Amino acid sequence: CERVIHCLAQQASEKIDRTRAHAGEIFIRLLYMDSPHLPHIPHHKELLEIFPRNECLEMNWSAPAECFPRITKLLGLPSYRRPVLLGLTVSVGGLTESLVRHSYTSLLSFLKGVSSREEDLTTFAETLLEIYRTNEKNDRIIVPLFKMLDMLFSNGCFELFTQDESHPFPQAVLNLTKKEIFKLGDARKLITSVNVFCGLLQFPGVTRMKSFQQLCIFLCHKYPQVRKTTADQLYAATLTYDDIIPAESLDDVSIILSETSWDASIEELRIIRNRLCDMLGIPHPVLKSSTAKTSVKIKKDELESYKDLVSRGF
Repeated sequence: CERVIHCLAQQASEKIDRTRAHAGEIFIRLLYMDSPHLPHIPHHKELLEIFPRNECLEMNWSAPAECFPRITKLLGLPSYRRPVLLGLTVSVGGLTESLVRHSYTSLLSFLKGVSSREEDLTTFAETLLEIYRTNEKNDRIIVPLFKMLDMLFSNGCFELFTQDESHPFPQAVLNLTKKEIFKLGDARKLITSVNVFCGLLQFPGVTRMKSFQQLCIFLCHKYPQVRKTTADQLYAATLTYDDIIPAESLDDVSIILSETSWDASIEELRIIRNRLCDMLGIPHPVLKSSTAKTSVKIKKDELESYKDLVSRGF
């Protein structure tokens, strides 16, 4: 019974109107089933308060404006936090304007209530990371998750964590996102990840430095659109977050990001990018392919030397 209720709660918070409506109606029916009474419903009393019979039996679950303000309240109930957040991830990162607006507004409203309470915010963040880890390489979840993270970072939902340079949440998001895009050829997904790395710049210390490094790698990516988007979003981040760039370098960094033609050849852009790295105080990205070629060449030279020795009778 518990698993069924959790699945219904997840589907009642997802993006497809018809699925959400069907799941929501069944959820309410099971909640108020009298004969026989359905046992083992987690947080039954709290659910009855969130979904009063007289208001919810006729509720239009397919209308985002009606369902999300209520279903989002389930994030405060431990048993429902993960399935509901999983469903909301797909909705908040969806494509339909009405769906995104109402689901995100409801999620933001919930987070504003817990953003000043470190324990509650940490619990939410840990649930978010759990969803991230269990859905690696699953684009149905990860791409909307990137969009949702961008929205949450942009609205300062995790500002409480910026006070601790070694906070595990931003570092975990950084590592998971880098792992997700490793050797990725999907330009759309790469572009979506750019905003996540830009949002991570608000967190000081190692997280900021490694985010800058990844963004600088993107500035010389083989896809021009990835380069352009990175420059645009990084420029916007310099305007949003006051302290992420040394004051003496801010103007020069802004000029490079806004005035460089990112359609130029990668060889030309690499020189500009490396100058930008110097201003940001981060090491230049190293081409792994060059290292690999050098290694192969060394091995080949050693082999040639061995053959030469054999031919000479040694």
